[in-house]
Amino acid sequence: MCIRDRFKTVLAAHKAFYKALGDADIELMTQVWSPTEEAVCIHPLWPPLIGQATIVASWADMFTTDSTMTVNTQILNQRHLPDCCIQLVSETLAVPGRSSSPPVLATNIYERTGDGWLMVLHHASPTAEFEAAEQDDQPLH
Repeated sequence: MCIRDRFKTVLAAHKAFYKALGDADIELMTQVWSPTEEAVCIHPLWPPLIGQATIVASWADMFTTDSTMTVNTQILNQRHLPDCCIQLVSETLAVPGRSSSPPVLATNIYERTGDGWLMVLHHASPTAEFEAAEQDDQPLH
């Protein structure tokens, strides 16, 4: 069985992405991303990173300098199409020993492939603190 077979739903891929982020797990992060040159990741204040190899290298660099963190997410909006899902996500990250920061807003796009749902875009941007319409926090780690 292909390891990606576990991402049979968008929610499974979503949870895996944020677990990889919280645990600084580069192997899981690699499995979440589509292995294509069309995948795009934009970290806050970074230029676009294109292609799985470049994206995974950026996460590997971050994981060597940052310890594990607690990641809480809230899906603020979601558009689910047959082979694509677009999410607007509020991310709250807490790193031990650092002061808290405002939430980050992220747009995540997942695509259904023969290997399950895989991430094709993550675009994160810092934002001012705000109150979401519904408090449906989903602590994932």
